[in-house]
Amino acid sequence: MKALKAAYLILTILIIAVSINSYYIGRVSEELTEELYNAETSDDFEKLYKNFKKASDIISLTVSHDDLTNIEEGLAEIIGASQANEEGTVITIKSRLIESFKHLRRLSGINPDSIL
Repeated sequence: MKALKAAYLILTILIIAVSINSYYIGRVSEELTEELYNAETSDDFEKLYKNFKKASDIISLTVSHDDLTNIEEGLAEIIGASQANEEGTVITIKSRLIESFKHLRRLSGINPDSIL
């Protein structure tokens, strides 16, 4: 009987932890996406990069390193393109980053894609 109670307790803790993690990553990815939509100058993109780096320490506990590396590389590219005044490149990278943040949010949610 003690083992059954312990199993229920562990299951409850896991469900709570997964829910908190899913909520946090979803909220952060939405905030970063909104910040990316509004960013226009290299200073805006650098601020976005700093905000991403702060959040990535926690996000990296449960998200694939490859996904985070892709976002980080995209942010570095967009900062460089913005500083070089390459508007077409900025638009392309911005679109790719928006999709990367959507992918991050989708995978952090509780759905068949994130479970399988």
